[in-house]
Amino acid sequence: MDGLVHISQLMDDFVSFDAKNSVFLGKESKRILKEGDMVRARVISASFGSGDNKVGLTMRQSGLGGMTWIEDEKRKRKVGGKPEKAEKAEKPKAEKKEKK
Repeated sequence: MDGLVHISQLMDDFVSFDAKNSVFLGKESKRILKEGDMVRARVISASFGSGDNKVGLTMRQSGLGGMTWIEDEKRKRKVGGKPEKAEKAEKPKAEKKEKK
């Protein structure tokens, strides 16, 4: 069965379509997705009717997306030791000033 990933569910970034190269491109992340790329997605909706079955998918959650993106995330975690979200959560603690 086929599923549909709406453009808004491809990544947490502004996504444009480059018709010349037939790729989706993330503005900030510079992530690229082209036809034939292997991806991991999660089912977020399913509708079964008379001859019109639909499966909605997302790739905007951690561990989802293009397989190259997932591998890049794994490499970053190994090098940094912590996932990106954990690093962001710690930054405000380091910036707190002591009261005098």
